[in-house]
Amino acid sequence: MAIAGTTITINVSTDPSVQLVGVIAQNPLPDIQATSSANQFTLAIPTNVPAGFYNLTAIGDNASGDVQSAPVAIDVEPQSLGAISLVPNVLTLNSVGD
Repeated sequence: MAIAGTTITINVSTDPSVQLVGVIAQNPLPDIQATSSANQFTLAIPTNVPAGFYNLTAIGDNASGDVQSAPVAIDVEPQSLGAISLVPNVLTLNSVGD
């Protein structure tokens, strides 16, 4: 699970023949950024991204042409709530299951 407003790190393992590795994200996620480490990337998840599952796909090329991974789904959830208030401030339950 990934929380909106945070940054996640993505590590890609490839066959040695694969070069020029990158990662793409499903819309509306922003572009994924490369880091100074080989095959490592970051994704800054905006606070306004709707909750849901989004696919990430590693891409690259080898002597045979373009290659890509199977998509990996991440579950984006909103930032945690600071508080919950109940209006009215009294709730009456009359029986089990109410």
